[in-house]
Amino acid sequence: MKRAVHFDTEAEFRTWFEQNLAEFGINKIIVNQEVCPDYVVIMKTGETKRIEAELLAINFKYHRHEAEKVDLIVACYANADQIGGVPVMAVNKLWEYRPENPESAQPPNGPLSEDELKMLEAVQFSGGIELSALAEGDFRGNSRIFLHFNPDQVTKFPRATNSLLGVVSPKTKQFIKKYHYAIIGENLSERACAAFDGLSRRGLIKARPLSFMLAAYDGVISAHPGWIPTEVVTVDRFAEKSPFGNPQSAYPSRMPTKRRNALGSSVRAKIFEFADRQKAAGELQRIVESLVTRDEATLRVMSEREFDDLDRVLAGITEAVRRDHFAKGRKWKHREARKREGDLLERLCQEHDLKGGWRDHVSVLEIDGTPMILSEPYGLDADDFEDFFKMKKLGWKVWVDERLATYFPGRAVCVLLCPPN
Repeated sequence: MKRAVHFDTEAEFRTWFEQNLAEFGINKIIVNQEVCPDYVVIMKTGETKRIEAELLAINFKYHRHEAEKVDLIVACYANADQIGGVPVMAVNKLWEYRPENPESAQPPNGPLSEDELKMLEAVQFSGGIELSALAEGDFRGNSRIFLHFNPDQVTKFPRATNSLLGVVSPKTKQFIKKYHYAIIGENLSERACAAFDGLSRRGLIKARPLSFMLAAYDGVISAHPGWIPTEVVTVDRFAEKSPFGNPQSAYPSRMPTKRRNALGSSVRAKIFEFADRQKAAGELQRIVESLVTRDEATLRVMSEREFDDLDRVLAGITEAVRRDHFAKGRKWKHREARKREGDLLERLCQEHDLKGGWRDHVSVLEIDGTPMILSEPYGLDADDFEDFFKMKKLGWKVWVDERLATYFPGRAVCVLLCPPN
């Protein structure tokens, strides 16, 4: 039995189960209780069975129920036909991401399916994307992907923060402690889940925590209490080093707890500073508060003007994080471009017939004592990349990384240029 019916808690699933007994071949309930077994029922065949209900079938094991007391497990999610010798009937297949489980690994060679190729290309093209943001076209559906937590991981779970940028909220921590799983992807089709499962088992893609703010940039905001924002990247991108160092270290989720808490406070202050400046935009502060508290009902009815203003608020926050925390923490020096840098780029374009459309919001970034020219246009086209290839032949080094743009992050991209010698 597989249906697109999803629940966030065991109580919600039990309520639905009691209203849909026929789908499980049950005639009626004769005992309904909170201790194991949850139910004693009469099946349509006339048999009497003891039933335990779980949100996720595997929790029958984690909750240490005795198999001798139960004849059947009913669950919202399961990926096995039995747990501890007890048969399982589940409404949905449990798609789970288990990076720590070597038994699930598969060899990376061999042909990819059409869906796997499509997903891999999307991840490569984006350079990293929030998992739920892949839910477009054939990849959009009603399935979820879970991240498993072993019982010993749950007992040692770190204290969560309540800041905007905290990846794990107290509510999420509570969900994980109760169910031993977190949600890392939702609104995905079965095809999308299968493609993600195949690519991750082959080691071609990996998933890692993403700050809530950066997930919002990918258009993903989930109200599920067990949601952890998660970025999907190719394996080479996962371990990638750039002139900026490891880009992932820019994310507060990877920072030490003390520094992350301080960062969360400063960013929260920045939100309301920007909101106060933009009072003419209407109820922007209400919208920002809704973003912080994950109030989806408010966010769904935002006007185009409000959405654009919120985008600017988030861009300002990201700019503050990148310049005031990430860059300064590495002792980078950032300054406005002087006439000589502008003249250098102008002369380069004239002498080598470059279009130069990528020159916008030019500044200078000094990394490890080496000054580099930073240009932050709103986008790049084929002419721009043709210029970059010509510059490479002339001895210039060029890096393009949209994640570390500081001028209107989310719309502008970062082009870092290092002249020859």
